[in-house]
Amino acid sequence: MHDPLRPPFWPRAGSIVIGSILETDAARTLATLATLAATPGAPGLVELRADHLRPNEVEHVVRESARPMLVAVRRPCDGGAFAGSEEERRALLERALEAGAAIDVEWDGSAASLATRPGVGDRVVVSHHGGPCRIDPLRDVVRQMASRPGLRLKLVPEASAIDEVLALRTLLAEAAGSGLRLAAFATGASGVLSRILGPAWGSWATYGAIAPGRETAAGQLTVDDLSDVYDVLAIRGTTRLFGLLGATVSRSPSPAMHAKGYDEAGVDARYLPIETDDLERGIGAARDLGIEAVGVTTPFKEELSARCRPDDDVAAAAGAVNTVHIGAVLRGSNTDGPAVVERISRHLDPRGARVAILGAGGTARGCGVALSRAGAEVALFGRSPERVGRAARAIGARAGTIDDLADLAWDVLIHATPQGGDGTRFVAPESLSGRLVVDAVYAPRATALVRDARARGIATIDGVELLAAQGVLQFERMTGRAVRYETLHVAATRWLARRGA
Repeated sequence: MHDPLRPPFWPRAGSIVIGSILETDAARTLATLATLAATPGAPGLVELRADHLRPNEVEHVVRESARPMLVAVRRPCDGGAFAGSEEERRALLERALEAGAAIDVEWDGSAASLATRPGVGDRVVVSHHGGPCRIDPLRDVVRQMASRPGLRLKLVPEASAIDEVLALRTLLAEAAGSGLRLAAFATGASGVLSRILGPAWGSWATYGAIAPGRETAAGQLTVDDLSDVYDVLAIRGTTRLFGLLGATVSRSPSPAMHAKGYDEAGVDARYLPIETDDLERGIGAARDLGIEAVGVTTPFKEELSARCRPDDDVAAAAGAVNTVHIGAVLRGSNTDGPAVVERISRHLDPRGARVAILGAGGTARGCGVALSRAGAEVALFGRSPERVGRAARAIGARAGTIDDLADLAWDVLIHATPQGGDGTRFVAPESLSGRLVVDAVYAPRATALVRDARARGIATIDGVELLAAQGVLQFERMTGRAVRYETLHVAATRWLARRGA
């Protein structure tokens, strides 16, 4: 039990990473807290989301906790699950205060008056959740919240586009200039960048989930990722920024992989997730944030190639890039193709090898061009004859449908579509009869294609191996420094394993 009279919670200067817990009852909450207590690197301050707890349970949990706690009770309109009345919510928060916790109260709720309660001191955070992530509405909310001087404020709007988070950078700079203690970050996939960069912009806190799958808000990263992958409290104005641009980057181990590379190479840098379905806004946000270069993934490898000056022959011939330097002129290169050639060469000589590539997108094009230049006979296969035909003609390969693939003799089969990460089997096991199967899809466990190939005694290269191999080349092109393949492979494997546990 911690002493309610001890000055708790907040660092004297700088920011803090807060771990958020939301359980259905007191027993589960205490069990989770006990697990956290035994976890290295656990957050020093825990937000207890008491949406499902009764007042006596909240008091019991706070008094039993060995670490400072910040108690919040969120209504559905604030992104929570509390179904009681305002009077009941206030009672929960009062019991938390009496037990020695800090509390988080919505500025427009009745519990906000607890901030003026005698003896409370600095133990009340006044917050606002929801609303647009645009500078003028945000300024209005902060102005109203700051009408009482000396409060610790938190603002969590909803970001609907990746570039909207830039408004929070402006807002935090203005708050610092006015002497306000403000935490600000946005929810949703578009808000992830603000959770990472917020402390560097002046936010007194950022919040993380205690484990994958235990998020208490949309777009929330884990405490592990905030502290280990992004090391958010150590980002400075001199920190180099890189990123991964695509529509589903939250599932990628690339930031964790590059983070270990930076550690090995002694580079102060971060590899940030830029999740968007709008290429123009994604590139614009990267420029405004000072990001030097981005890795590129689905669905932008081909579209972005058309806007880039190619930096290598594979990118030029394939019409697909996966690495783009951002400057007055966009410069694009392709490390997918060289990586697949390097990995395949460890199993067989690509010269004269019959290579069947399943897919017609940017990864397939890059692999096809590089293998053709290495002397392989390349054919592309897919569900859409028109799309496959266009891609094959663009890179000088043969084309066919998935049905044709079943009757083709091949030495190497490369799967270069997004399918299969969920365990779906889309190639019949009995049709696997070549020498090597390469699956570009990475997942916490081996894909069905990789498992089936291994069961038939066929050599395999899985998606993590291919990701790490292209990452070595991308890392060098971005930073100018070398990194070991093993470093990236281990980091990606461990990150995925945590997600599959």
